[in-house]
Amino acid sequence: MSTPATTLLVALKTHLTMITTANGYRTTVGAVYTGRAALAVGTLITLPVLTLTPTRDDPDGDVAMAANWFQKWKRAVEIEAILPETDNWDSDLDNLFDDLRLALSRFPAPLEIGSVVFYAPANGGDNASLVLPITYRYTTNYADN
Repeated sequence: MSTPATTLLVALKTHLTMITTANGYRTTVGAVYTGRAALAVGTLITLPVLTLTPTRDDPDGDVAMAANWFQKWKRAVEIEAILPETDNWDSDLDNLFDDLRLALSRFPAPLEIGSVVFYAPANGGDNASLVLPITYRYTTNYADN
């Protein structure tokens, strides 16, 4: 049985797989990972990839009291985009970030976007990346249980 927070995360994962040049984006994302797979992205994958990692859930106002059956929450998720290092990795990151913002603007549920952080390939590393925090709201209804 899926929780409301997980349902939205899975929908977002599915939605972000649509980032392909065939769909009019500048970049084709090789895969989108969540859960344990997002924490263990290996080196034998097709880059670029996106990982979605929930980082915290916070009450949304005062309606998340433990005694309330109907609760509102905000989930924070970090989207990490990893792409191969190239001579133009900074431009490639900008293109992927722009594609990501476009895809998020097309997601049917409201999302809040935070400040992006870019990471250059470190010490001769093979990958460049960016991390974009997002937040979405969800509700629980325990009266039906």
